[in-house]
Amino acid sequence: MKRGAFTAGLATALLLGGCASSLEDLAEEDARHKAAGIGTAVHGTRNANWTAEQFGRRAAERKDLTLLRVTGKDAVGGVTLTVKVTGTGEQRDGFGGGTTTADYDFCYTIEITLYEAAPPESVDCPAGPPVTYQPLPPPARLPDPDVIAKALTGVSDEAAARAAVAELGLDPRITVETVTRGATVGLALRAVDLDRSSFDCRLARLDTAQGGKPEVWRPDSAQLQPGEMSCSAAEAAGALGQRPPH
Repeated sequence: MKRGAFTAGLATALLLGGCASSLEDLAEEDARHKAAGIGTAVHGTRNANWTAEQFGRRAAERKDLTLLRVTGKDAVGGVTLTVKVTGTGEQRDGFGGGTTTADYDFCYTIEITLYEAAPPESVDCPAGPPVTYQPLPPPARLPDPDVIAKALTGVSDEAAARAAVAELGLDPRITVETVTRGATVGLALRAVDLDRSSFDCRLARLDTAQGGKPEVWRPDSAQLQPGEMSCSAAEAAGALGQRPPH
């Protein structure tokens, strides 16, 4: 196992009778504990859509590790991160002479699956530079509700609603869904950010029997979390998400 450099205090300890092994063991225990916490944090909330790159990015942005390797495809098939973590061993002098500390580097693999991050496994540190990623492109931005409302003013049916939204020149990553329920037209604009595992939403509805005056709103952030609203045209037609859940 590859070890890093240790502090000047360790050299003194060696001269006094040697406690490098004890300090190293303590440092390894510290590093393993840190690596386990890192695995839990990088795993985050269970999300079957997360890819190896997304897990890698979550690890690479942390300051308490060096990311050396990423293998696998996604959370469903499993992703393995190889990380280098610094552990600190600390030992008090039994004669009241102070404290001796030493820092060592340890490498671990952490397997991340859909449901958990496995305990870290000790490995030799692989050769090569750290894994880095280019900055992500900015996510697609949805228009403000008042912009959508202005575009939908005077719209008389579902086809006209779609045409009006198309005139806004939306980012191609934005999906538009419409539905007609009786005299009500529901419309949903959804911007999915796969890189960040999130999405934004605008919902709109208009009653063609009442002159087509549009209502446009963004559901509360809590309603856009996994397991809550899906940002659909049916939800828009039903006026769902117009008010915060609490």
